[in-house]
Amino acid sequence: MEKGENIGIFLMDGTPSGTIQCTIDNWNGIAYKIPRTELDNCKDRNHLKYSGIYFLFGKSDDEENDVIYVGQAVARQNGEGVLYRLQEHDRDPNKDFWTDVIAFTAKDGSMGPSEISYLEHRFFTIAVEAKIYEVKNDKKPNPGVLSEGQRIGLEKYIDYTKLIVGILGYKVFEKSGEIEFIIKHDNKTAIGKRTAKGFVVLTQSYIKQISSDGYIQAIKLRDKYKSFISEDYKILKDILFSSPSAAAVFVLGRSSNGYKEWKTIDGKTLKEVD
Repeated sequence: MEKGENIGIFLMDGTPSGTIQCTIDNWNGIAYKIPRTELDNCKDRNHLKYSGIYFLFGKSDDEENDVIYVGQAVARQNGEGVLYRLQEHDRDPNKDFWTDVIAFTAKDGSMGPSEISYLEHRFFTIAVEAKIYEVKNDKKPNPGVLSEGQRIGLEKYIDYTKLIVGILGYKVFEKSGEIEFIIKHDNKTAIGKRTAKGFVVLTQSYIKQISSDGYIQAIKLRDKYKSFISEDYKILKDILFSSPSAAAVFVLGRSSNGYKEWKTIDGKTLKEVD
């Protein structure tokens, strides 16, 4: 992708919380970010009658995790396409988690079943590997059958899609940081990583045992994530925190500066690595 891109953002309702249309100069794709409550107001959008892919965004049942569902829709002869599929999801009680959708089609309706199957498969894979959002798909999408040339061409579409999704506020396709940081305590170790959304304390980390009348912020965090902590104080699931310091408070049970507490395996602090 070129370093500079001219992106068109149209606030269709006049507000950033309403329906938004996104385009990029010299790109055949077009995107719509639609609040779930506004689906019925998009019936006249011809682009949404085409084949395309879409991402449903919401929260998990316990409100702890951001959630995404990656889907596709094939245009039908009666004019039903992406929007019709979204309306089906809106009526489905098993998909009650989502509040917003970002849908992508081609301006000329040229995307076929093989292309959207490949895109659905790729975005599912990217989201799973990024480990930032919980992916709600029941099974891995089929990649379809495409030539090498077709796949290379669609990678450009993927780059633009990731760019727009990020601009609209969803960091789901940005990979977590590769550098791992640790905090050692009581001959045990907690492991963490920076991500696009904050700092993650990883599964299998150990946190320090603390008393019930200890540092109040740590007590609150321990109570919030108590279902993720085993009896021997091992973390059972990755936990995302807003900052490295909040993660360090959670691990150590006391006031902590995460930029000094979290260190690489060779002893460099997070502050030194930044």
